[in-house]
Amino acid sequence: MLIIELGIRGSPEWMEKMKEKAIINNISIDAQIRKDVLWMYEENYVKNK
Repeated sequence: MLIIELGIRGSPEWMEKMKEKAIINNISIDAQIRKDVLWMYEENYVKNK
């Protein structure tokens, strides 16, 4: 999951989307990133087993 997080943090466009979502969800950017990383992991690795 660290790879996914590094991908998000390394992309200015993706980080901007995370900031927008964090504001909407009234949570920190770090919390939003963790939430999205977990969702992506579950969608791509857990459900496809």
